[in-house]
Amino acid sequence: MTEENLYAEGGTFKSATAKSVRHKRRHIVERLIFEGMFSGIMINLVTGVLLIKFALELHATPFEVGLLAAIPFFALFMQLPSVLFLAWCPYRKAVGLAGSAVYRLALGVMVFIPFIEDKAEALNILVFTVFVRELGFGWATGPWYSWVNALVHKRLMGRAYGARLRLYTTAGTLVAVVAGFMLDYTVNFQEEWVAYLFSFFFLLAFLSGIVSFLFLLKQPERVLSKQSVKGMVQQFAYPFKNVNFRRLLFFMMALLFAVNIAVPFFPYYMFESLKISAS
Repeated sequence: MTEENLYAEGGTFKSATAKSVRHKRRHIVERLIFEGMFSGIMINLVTGVLLIKFALELHATPFEVGLLAAIPFFALFMQLPSVLFLAWCPYRKAVGLAGSAVYRLALGVMVFIPFIEDKAEALNILVFTVFVRELGFGWATGPWYSWVNALVHKRLMGRAYGARLRLYTTAGTLVAVVAGFMLDYTVNFQEEWVAYLFSFFFLLAFLSGIVSFLFLLKQPERVLSKQSVKGMVQQFAYPFKNVNFRRLLFFMMALLFAVNIAVPFFPYYMFESLKISAS
């Protein structure tokens, strides 16, 4: 075989390899984007206004409404143990999917809550289920960001996250508005079907969660390099040495406190006092 033939075959091989890499990267980004669409549907059907409306159907008090709103923020602290756990188990995909599975299993439980006749018992189960659900979400968040950042090429990161957010927001908003109209119609004309309708919403969220989970399951693993817990704790502490970071942190804490002490009660006020429709 001549040198020219060797060079030609080598060039073809490199070209084929480059195409294969681009093909894999494209599929990774596509799965990430479409997973976001189903996650948007899932989350918007079981949080926010629809969750508050369901809690009010179970005769929730303002304290219980506030508790449901506070649980997701409390559960975000689960990011710390999940990220530290990566020192023993460097498989970010596996660690993140464990939390995602808990979230989706909790949605499966929520499907049956509307059929519990004792509303006080149903409300207690709802609060506990949301608590477990959000613990799973908090656990998955830290490893998920680390894993996805390792999957997506930095040159594509902005466009990939932007496209994912657009689909997440569009699909989630549309399904929430349609659910609101369905709820209004049912309350006005078929009130005895309200429990079935909420169960349908939670079932749809559960099925959307399963689809998004399958998209995540198809993504490749990116094993984290070996790290010590002590080293990871030091990395956590390092930003706090920066004065401007501490100022930003205190500002964000004050802002979030001010916003979230009021926002969860807007739906309560609108539903109970202004009698505004769900849609």
